[in-house]
Amino acid sequence: MITIETTCTRGAETSNIVSLRFGDTNSNVILVRHLNSKHLRKVDLLEPEVLDDMPRKPFQACMVDQFEVTVPCVNSPICYLYLKLIGNDDWRPGFAQIQVLEGSHLNTDYFYFRR
Repeated sequence: MITIETTCTRGAETSNIVSLRFGDTNSNVILVRHLNSKHLRKVDLLEPEVLDDMPRKPFQACMVDQFEVTVPCVNSPICYLYLKLIGNDDWRPGFAQIQVLEGSHLNTDYFYFRR
């Protein structure tokens, strides 16, 4: 499960394609292309309930989105994460987190993004 926040900065949202690459301490690299198509739901981190179960566009300003992806096994803690925007708008992510459902000891802390 991948959780990504889009900041509340004016113009922070994007409709462009976002891809993700992350890796673990054993040098395994996982690439998730077109993350937009794997959108699961919008969440409120302060309230553990799902805010929507209807399909909607991810990466809107002031929103936190979750994405469900199936990737090869991760055997060691995740140590880096890169986000790639394909397009020309000014998307501003705030944080990202990866949760490994089969092993909570492999989950990441939050990765924060600054400009």
